Amino acid sequence: MGAGESPGAAAGAVGGIQGDPEGEIHHICTNKNDKSDRTGGPWTPRFERFFMQAGMKLSDPANLVRIRGHKGSHPAEYHQEVFRRLDLATKRCRGETRCRALLVDELAKIARELVREGSELRGLITKGTRE
Repeated sequence: MGAGESPGAAAGAVGGIQGDPEGEIHHICTNKNDKSDRTGGPWTPRFERFFMQAGMKLSDPANLVRIRGHKGSHPAEYHQEVFRRLDLATKRCRGETRCRALLVDELAKIARELVREGSELRGLITKGTRE
């Protein structure tokens, strides 16, 4: 990936969102799990903490990727892994600018993994669908 390229650039961009051109828009960090504990949640408030310290919102384009074969909620294993990676990446950040840079960098890494067919994270959110 070259300087200035967005996550998943190799897979293409539609409407400024990277990933599979015909894929559904996917929030890397969910914005739809405010109350349910069904998948170990609620996850949205936990993810919002990372975004608030970076001066961002879950609706930020850095948190969006197009994934073919993804519909519905994410399994607990997916949320746990994304949370673990963001926590590790931003644990010691100080200041909004630095926290934003670290968060966006880790989201880009996760997005690249999500658009790579056969990756573990992609498998978690496309389970039971034909790609």
